[in-house]
Amino acid sequence: MKRLTLLALAWVSVGVLTADAPADTWCSINHPGAVFCDDFDRYCVDPPPEPQACSDGSSVNNKPMLNVWRYGYDGAVPCSQMLVDTDFETSPPYAGKSPNQDSALTRAQVSLENYCAEAFGTNYRAIVGTDLNPLYLEFVIDGQTGNKIRYANNYMELALGMSQAPTDFRNSPKCSTVCAGGSDAVYPIICQQQNAPAGCPSLSTASHRASLAVGALAYLDKDPCHCSDLSIPYSYNTHLSFFDGYQWWILREGLFPGSGDFLLRNRTNRVRLTILSTTVKVELTCTDPSPDEYSWCIIPRDYQGEFSKLYAGIKSGCQLRSGQWECISDEPKCMKGVPGGGVPRYDNVSLWGGQGYAAPGACCFGDTSCIEAYAADCEIMGGEFQGTATPCATAVCCATFRPDADLDSDVDLADFAYFQNCLTGADLPLADRTCKCADLNGDGDVDRSDMLRFFGCLSGMNIAADPSCAN
Repeated sequence: MKRLTLLALAWVSVGVLTADAPADTWCSINHPGAVFCDDFDRYCVDPPPEPQACSDGSSVNNKPMLNVWRYGYDGAVPCSQMLVDTDFETSPPYAGKSPNQDSALTRAQVSLENYCAEAFGTNYRAIVGTDLNPLYLEFVIDGQTGNKIRYANNYMELALGMSQAPTDFRNSPKCSTVCAGGSDAVYPIICQQQNAPAGCPSLSTASHRASLAVGALAYLDKDPCHCSDLSIPYSYNTHLSFFDGYQWWILREGLFPGSGDFLLRNRTNRVRLTILSTTVKVELTCTDPSPDEYSWCIIPRDYQGEFSKLYAGIKSGCQLRSGQWECISDEPKCMKGVPGGGVPRYDNVSLWGGQGYAAPGACCFGDTSCIEAYAADCEIMGGEFQGTATPCATAVCCATFRPDADLDSDVDLADFAYFQNCLTGADLPLADRTCKCADLNGDGDVDRSDMLRFFGCLSGMNIAADPSCAN
């Protein structure tokens, strides 16, 4: 795309392009060197040659967009997808629309692995921002009209694999039980925020995530019934929200060093993150009302690692048991939107700067299986990460219960045969790398101490061994 953009500019300089030629895309003009950029302006039937945008009035084509912004839920029931839109665009002719009310909410994802490999080299499959190489994420979320943005649940998120910002929730009581004249509706209240309502577990016991996220999030509203103002009968949030890797914040003036109140407005809400080693600068520019409103602040990064995915929309959350970070149901479900949430539009999404981060490595599981994964994904899946760029072909994955070498739940002569072949003696090197699993006390050799532990676990054929016997 860079070569095509430069060539197009050269043609303009010598007068080769005619006045009525299609315009170049916003991305090719503003961010030709971006790691990832999407202005949604080439998703039409029979698009013109790159880097030109489709003409106004062209027929949209959702299929190529859905090849970029793929379905964003893993295992959840069907949710809404982003689609090409011809209204409310920031740069014509198109934007991406994201359903937000009544029906299932939207979640879309872009894998950054190939984009990082193209930008930084084939050994790089993720990206990170540092003080020397800041990483920038910019996008526009269009709030439409009628204050719909305050009811929306839609944000952009940079994450490492599946380690996404949490949206697990406790439901509010029926509004009719706490408000005279209230409805029978209940609304989710996301728990991983400061001073969460009764029934939510303590924030001090919440998990950390490999994620940074920013956007509109009505389900942070702790009082969705609004008994004091029944003209607002459901969840709403008038401010930009930010997830730092540990908790959600509703950004307001004075919360962090900076200025401005981060109010989300009708139409264009331009968001920019500048990601450094330990901090993020969050900027919001709103063009409605006029003159532009500008807010900014500096937030410490709880998550300070790399990113391999870009998400848009909202993650599927689960209803939590009272006082516990534990889901009532194991089945992931898409969340439904708030009435009045409308269909926010995304446009001019760009990710640029930063630096490439190293490749994934072997991830071992207790059944001795191995897959190659990023470190954060390996941890989420309950595996043991073997190190960056370590292949499964050379990794030694041990059973959770090491004396049971053949994984048949007993410790018998078959297991002893493996152990015996690894026995060398104190402070002597392992017979070979596969003997790592016979080192029952983890001191780097297989000696008398390990043998005593093994015999303490010996149960016999088809007799279940005590899993704690080697402790």
